[in-house]
Amino acid sequence: MLGLGIWGRGRSYAAWAGASSLALLAVAACALPSAGTGNNVFAAPRAAPAQVIKPHDGFTLKEVQDFLDPTGSTQDKRPLSGSPGAPSGPVTKYWLLEPTATFSAVSQPPPTLEPLAHSPTATPQAVPSPTPAWTPTAVASPTVVATATVTPVQQPLPTHTPTPAPENTPTVTPTATATAVPLAVELLKTLSFGQLVFSVDISPDGATVAAGLGNNRVELMDVESGISVDRLRDHKDTINDVDFSLDGTRMVTASDDENVILWIFQNQWEIDRQLKEHSQPVNAAVFSPDGTLIATASRDRSVALWSVESGLRVERIRGHSQSVNDVAFSPDSVMVATVSSDRGVKLWNVGDGSFVREFKGHLSPVNAVAFSPDGELLATAGDDDIRLWNVSDGTLVRVILGHEDRINDVMFTPDGETLVSASDDNTVRLWKVSDGQAIQTLVQHTSAVKGLGMTDDGKTLVAASRDMTVSIWTFTD
Repeated sequence: MLGLGIWGRGRSYAAWAGASSLALLAVAACALPSAGTGNNVFAAPRAAPAQVIKPHDGFTLKEVQDFLDPTGSTQDKRPLSGSPGAPSGPVTKYWLLEPTATFSAVSQPPPTLEPLAHSPTATPQAVPSPTPAWTPTAVASPTVVATATVTPVQQPLPTHTPTPAPENTPTVTPTATATAVPLAVELLKTLSFGQLVFSVDISPDGATVAAGLGNNRVELMDVESGISVDRLRDHKDTINDVDFSLDGTRMVTASDDENVILWIFQNQWEIDRQLKEHSQPVNAAVFSPDGTLIATASRDRSVALWSVESGLRVERIRGHSQSVNDVAFSPDSVMVATVSSDRGVKLWNVGDGSFVREFKGHLSPVNAVAFSPDGELLATAGDDDIRLWNVSDGTLVRVILGHEDRINDVMFTPDGETLVSASDDNTVRLWKVSDGQAIQTLVQHTSAVKGLGMTDDGKTLVAASRDMTVSIWTFTD
């Protein structure tokens, strides 16, 4: 084992290095005061506390070269001792340690030098850390370059306390399903349709699910058995919306084929009326709460109101400059709200189609709209946010953020306390209406969730996804 000590003002630094042949020591010195020299002792220049390097038994020290540092541009080959004309800038000294015997060593951690303590009246000096005790072990003899550094000081410096290295902190990865309150909704089952599912509704009694598929088909499945009970093939393109009437005896579907079909159940589902007035794909179709009207929204930038009894169009509403993406009736069936790709949210009178007011604030296309059960609030969903509005005056109540992609559908629970949303981020989320806080995230689907449906009693929720499935959820609280 090879030991090297650096002494000054009665205290010592200890640096250990193993070497089979040579070890190179670099000592940085700057404007240090002179120190007495003797056998095997090398003096530093003048102007700072004495620092000397003294060899131990078993090796000799030989000066190799030194450099002006850090601003010197030439090498200084003069001796280290304070001779006339010696460099005055910072100097890094290099010493060659030539062992006189063969040593074996273990690589050890380098010494830790504590910062210099200074005061206005005292001469600054280096304060070394205690020398760790190492037990040498015979191993292969590597060549080690040992470096010792003495920091030059020309004026008092502020006291500095080193910042300890941060400890390793384990990273905790949250689970995919996050809940802000105790679980309120549980997965009941998943129905597979073998085709992309773009829209869904559940019958008022919760017995049947109707799914609008990407292969022009409406398929009805029994919830309890999961068995298909009917397939309706009269559309010629994707089914964008499906809605049951409140009594469960009728159903309306909207398609990219520009048509709306009104169905009636008489031992089986049959076409009652075909509603053909739109000139472009129809995005939405819904029954009024009183069951007398159907409202349809189209990419032709219009909304049509239809009589359920006669199948005739009773009103045409035009007021958007781009596709109308969704439409909703107020609970009293007196007004309809429309949302559009033009970022507009507008309210209209059902009786004459007259404009009531606009709700301004969305910064992206608006995709879905729903009235609260009491008719006081309007929920609208954009590409990444949900907004709640006062219906009476059009003022914004709050903005709800949390989804990571486009929001495709939104609806209130029958008690009006919870808002449910479906998104292209593959999730269904529940929100507290009173403060907009997240209640629960439903993580079941592997692709975009396109539509929602709920039973009249609010106990069962269905969600349609492009992963070809419909998930059925039950409220437990």
